[in-house]
Amino acid sequence: MAIKQRYNPTVFAYVEAQGIDEILKNGQSIRVGDRYFEVIHCPVHSSDSICLYVRAKVCYLVETHP
Repeated sequence: MAIKQRYNPTVFAYVEAQGIDEILKNGQSIRVGDRYFEVIHCPVHSSDSICLYVRAKVCYLVETHP
């Protein structure tokens, strides 16, 4: 929460939890800087795990633990 208080970022997650500003949905596109990422629900490590896919041949695995 210290980062939220200091920088006031928008916080995204796949599930609701305290401090989350926007809930992501499978297939949704989000903009980060000058790139658009597609949210892909991939419950591998946990039921709320996602991948963020960008067509620039880069894939980021993101864990969402509220």
